Amino acid sequence: MQDPASSIYRKLPADADSVKAERNRRLFEWWRDRARGRAMPQRGDLEPTELGWALGHFSLIEIGTDGQFTYRVDGTHIAALTGVDMTGKRVDLYPRARSRQLILDSYRELAATGRPLCIYMDTELDGRWVNLEILLLPFADSDGRVSHLMSAMAAKADLPRR
Repeated sequence: MQDPASSIYRKLPADADSVKAERNRRLFEWWRDRARGRAMPQRGDLEPTELGWALGHFSLIEIGTDGQFTYRVDGTHIAALTGVDMTGKRVDLYPRARSRQLILDSYRELAATGRPLCIYMDTELDGRWVNLEILLLPFADSDGRVSHLMSAMAAKADLPRR
């Protein structure tokens, strides 16, 4: 990804109005339904077989007891778009330093607040401009602490530079 200083980047709380991409909105509604009135669903509420329509478009990140974020699954469509498959790897090993810091900052915020986020960004990937909507959703352990994150990405490619 290009230097975020020359990209368009905006982070907002995720809600029914801020999530625009159809698949992300459907995933957000699924997440909210699984919460059943709680602040967030528990990791056990995540049943991947219910998400066949979104497979490949989301990543599941585990927060270790040491505070490290590790991609348990990095969606195949996300890996193809970014050119990086992070499955089984820690976020702090993401090869693009500037993007790595944005990712870590967003994951840390989500882990600390337990509130979903929506990130909008125009950035360059392999010489073409891409408009991204990234949805970040928290999942709790049995004690109510954020233990996992889900990151979903929707993209429109070949946009003109704003």
